[in-house]
Amino acid sequence: MTHEAIPAAPRLEPELVRLPEQPTIAVRYHLESQEGIEQRFDEGFQAIGAALSRAQLQPAGPAFAHYDRMPTEPFTVELGFPTDAEYAGLEFPGDTKVITSKLSGGHVATLSHLGGFDGLGTAWERLLQWAAAHGHRPVGHFWEVYVTEPTPDMDPSTLRTDLFLPVSS
Repeated sequence: MTHEAIPAAPRLEPELVRLPEQPTIAVRYHLESQEGIEQRFDEGFQAIGAALSRAQLQPAGPAFAHYDRMPTEPFTVELGFPTDAEYAGLEFPGDTKVITSKLSGGHVATLSHLGGFDGLGTAWERLLQWAAAHGHRPVGHFWEVYVTEPTPDMDPSTLRTDLFLPVSS
């Protein structure tokens, strides 16, 4: 999710790109279902923001959510930001621990979704169908990059979320 991975213009059609590994700062949650995930997003990004502020660091790009599998069964999600270097030892007191992690490199099918979060399922289905039609197999994990930072008073139609699906041929 380097700066090259997030183009200025959205990717309106699916495409295959090759990405380098990206170091991140994140919070990891193991969840049984999607119930309450919005609260995890809120507390996780607050924890990371506080840790970055204390360390006087800035993220190297927009926020992401990395899933180890489809969130229809127990799953793990990492919420975070890309970093320019790996940062060790940043912790947030309490139940939430900020960690260093990474997004994998390699071949990735990608697509931009323009609009509210309720349309993400359809966008993911479109990307999965495109990958299959082009002979690519998903490797199991995937992530979303929230190019447009959501705010409580914004128009959801102005949101841009970039989807990244690591694949093997």
